[in-house]
Amino acid sequence: MPINLKLFAANWLPLIAYCLLIYIQSSYPSPERLPSFEFSDKLLHFAAYAVMGALFYRAYQTLPFKNHMQLLVLLSMISTSLYGISDEIHQSFVPYRDGSLLDVIADVLGAVCGVYVYHWWTVARTRRQSFEFGIRNAECGKKKRRQSFECGIGNAECGIHSIWDFGFKRRGKESECIVNG
Repeated sequence: MPINLKLFAANWLPLIAYCLLIYIQSSYPSPERLPSFEFSDKLLHFAAYAVMGALFYRAYQTLPFKNHMQLLVLLSMISTSLYGISDEIHQSFVPYRDGSLLDVIADVLGAVCGVYVYHWWTVARTRRQSFEFGIRNAECGKKKRRQSFECGIGNAECGIHSIWDFGFKRRGKESECIVNG
């Protein structure tokens, strides 16, 4: 099975670049200035791994099991959490840094939230598109029945291009019907 480069570039490269960015940032000694409120670093971990969770989910949607939503969600959370754990282990070997269990917890919670929010957004977007497609199809069905009744033909074609375009032209009180070939 050949790799679709556009699909790879659009879905996997952002994830790879983001993971690389986190790895590089974790390789530097601890920053001298962090935001001033308590546990601000945990909030940063949460946000960073929420984004990574969404990126994992998005990338995994290109794989053959993309229709198994529970598997997508679970693998995205596990992958992001494992990366967070490995990042904390990596930080324990960097001078002036240390791995922290609280950081791991923030990473895992961020991963769970990021995956769920992205999953919810994806499902909502798909339902909205399906709903709009259903309205167009329902209008097309009404159009075909109306044309068949008005023109006395059984194979009237639906010329709908939007919800409001009923596909036939009015001339006075009569309709011009569109008929298949």
